[in-house]
Amino acid sequence: MDSNAQENKIFSGGIGFLSNETIGELRIGDVTLEIDASDPDFLEKLQDAGEALKSLEVAAATEADRTRLLIGELDRHFDELFGEGTAAKAFKTSSLIKRINAWGSIVELANAQKEDLGKKMSAFNAKFNAGNRAQRRAAEKKKRPPKKGDA
Repeated sequence: MDSNAQENKIFSGGIGFLSNETIGELRIGDVTLEIDASDPDFLEKLQDAGEALKSLEVAAATEADRTRLLIGELDRHFDELFGEGTAAKAFKTSSLIKRINAWGSIVELANAQKEDLGKKMSAFNAKFNAGNRAQRRAAEKKKRPPKKGDA
């Protein structure tokens, strides 16, 4: 990881990072997931999954059954976001806490990307939407000190 990525590290555990070279990566075991909050399809899938998880009602006889249902639901969302079989490759055990931590990291990384994207879009808009080219040049000309021959 380069020095930029080190500076922009956003997780205390060091499992995910943002840098200028990568969109966003989350490493789970041997699997590296790419998170791109500037991709509208990814955002839509993430939002749909989040809403589904919020509205999930788990009615099962035992705690073990509830845990299995939650694991299955999270695995389904990992596969929808990152491709079929991702959950099986990323999670070698039936650990609900690993899945919950990974899901939280995905959301945290996506939120950090959205914030960064907002800042970049504001700067972009300020630079390129400040009137037409002639207006920008005139404004820039006013900032410069007058030349010898100018009145």
